[in-house]
Amino acid sequence: MDVARHFIRRQTAVSVESLTPEQIAINKSGSILATVATLFAVTTAVVLLRFYVRIRMVKTFGNDDWAMMFALLCCIVTFVCTILRIDNGLGRDVAVTLTDVSRFRAQIMMTYIEAIVVLAGLSAVKVSVAFCLLRFTITRSYQRVLFGSIIFIVVFTLACCAGLIWQCIPVDAAWNMYLKPPTGTARCMSTRTFINLALMNSVFNIVTDACFAALPMPLIYSLHLNRRTKFSLALVLSLGWFSCAAGIVKIYKQTQFDYYSHDQDFHDSFFTWYFVEFTVGIVSASLPPLKPLFAPLLGYVTSEIRRTVFGSRPSHGNTTGYQNTTKRWDNTLPLDQISNANSDEVRLYNSTNGAKNMGACTVRYCGDYPRSRTIDTPDILIFF
Repeated sequence: MDVARHFIRRQTAVSVESLTPEQIAINKSGSILATVATLFAVTTAVVLLRFYVRIRMVKTFGNDDWAMMFALLCCIVTFVCTILRIDNGLGRDVAVTLTDVSRFRAQIMMTYIEAIVVLAGLSAVKVSVAFCLLRFTITRSYQRVLFGSIIFIVVFTLACCAGLIWQCIPVDAAWNMYLKPPTGTARCMSTRTFINLALMNSVFNIVTDACFAALPMPLIYSLHLNRRTKFSLALVLSLGWFSCAAGIVKIYKQTQFDYYSHDQDFHDSFFTWYFVEFTVGIVSASLPPLKPLFAPLLGYVTSEIRRTVFGSRPSHGNTTGYQNTTKRWDNTLPLDQISNANSDEVRLYNSTNGAKNMGACTVRYCGDYPRSRTIDTPDILIFF
């Protein structure tokens, strides 16, 4: 208990004896749990819907989906760590928690694990976005930028995780106060060094989120699509700006992080906003692949709006944003137009005008749904 009292004086200058019964009774863990649980539930639901669309409807599971699966696992671990932190005193004054040193030690250990896992999960989200953009990037310059970004993110994340893991020597001194001076001989990073490294990582996250949100814009601008479709694609692919906004708030909370403030004890603002940034990033990256799930509903709503506004039925078959021809699409496919009778690939033709004038659009038939391949503009719209 003497060590605990010394820790209180060193970190907060508050002892449990100086607290009133009302202060001792304060417990904000319910609000923390409600916020984190809501974010976790929404995030899990969106990612599971993404996996359903990719596996059952599109019938493919790419590198971006594997990266997102890893991010979801990190989200689950983070949520469990938050629950364990609450069970060990999070939401109450640190002086109250320190009356049971073992519980306080467990809370700090969960915080240590959570920080590492969230860092890895955030990077997995960025890698998933990069692989997603590679699906419809056809220029080598874009591909090189994206592959280079993936490599840089992985290396940077490993370096940051190593810094977090070995912030103290021995490692368990990060959560065991007995190993730190004056009662121990452990060597740890200074508080200023640790804060500077954390701020550097936060800035890196915001910059990369902004880059991935802005990177598709030139590509979308160059596509031969009408303005409405271009705007829709740009809006969907720029959802990463929401993660940037959450990251900016997190940086503010990070700069205000102070053991002398009861905000850290009661509200856990920094780690809550860290979790907000993480979950918003996952949701933003998982919404674009959900379009096949909602395409029928969106098509119906669009048709009703057009019928109401213009007083006529929409043109047949125009659901992708292309200018329609006056002739209905001919779904027949003569056998002599199939390049190989044993192939599962066919080319789409217009029976009158020859090859469809949108570039090659290959459709792979697999079960009841066509397998999407983002070779060119039509496939981009199939995917998104």
